[in-house]
Amino acid sequence: MGDGPGSVDDRELLDGLRRGDGAVFDQLCLGYHDALWRFAFRIVRSREVAQDVVQDVFLNVWERRAELAITTSLAAYLFSAVRRRALVYLRNDRTATRIAATWGPGDVPASGTVGESPLAEVEREEREAMVARALATLPPARRQAVALRWGEHMEYEEIAEAMGISVEAARAHVSRAYRTLRGLLRVMGVDPPV
Repeated sequence: MGDGPGSVDDRELLDGLRRGDGAVFDQLCLGYHDALWRFAFRIVRSREVAQDVVQDVFLNVWERRAELAITTSLAAYLFSAVRRRALVYLRNDRTATRIAATWGPGDVPASGTVGESPLAEVEREEREAMVARALATLPPARRQAVALRWGEHMEYEEIAEAMGISVEAARAHVSRAYRTLRGLLRVMGVDPPV
């Protein structure tokens, strides 16, 4: 997808969307779905709700395609929309406590590789479970910020836009989260992601 604000890919996608080009919309959905789903899942901690949130955002983009005014990158716009929609879900349905109580490391989508040996797969799964447990101890804002930085490789400006905070706050959340995680993961014998 696009490389940032005003990138050629973003402009082409937006132009195609505004024309009502279904193939461009499909390209947008396929290109961003998984990353947006993972981000929504980290907020709502429910596979089904995360899917609903992402579908709602894509539907809204399609319905409002003619009037979309995106001043940042397309990725930042989409992540911000998913964040807002997920928070509305949590606030309106008052299910955050119930969902948090039922979420565990096994609910995090796996990121294994094809052809992985059984031992390597078990070690990877154990490592992922430890990282997920360490992430779960972070305050929600820090958890979201570090997930965007590590999982989605977003720049601080994009994190700030997606979370609705300042760039300085995004840097602070990631820095404090990393400091906490580094200590927790080292105690567990796991190197933190970079």
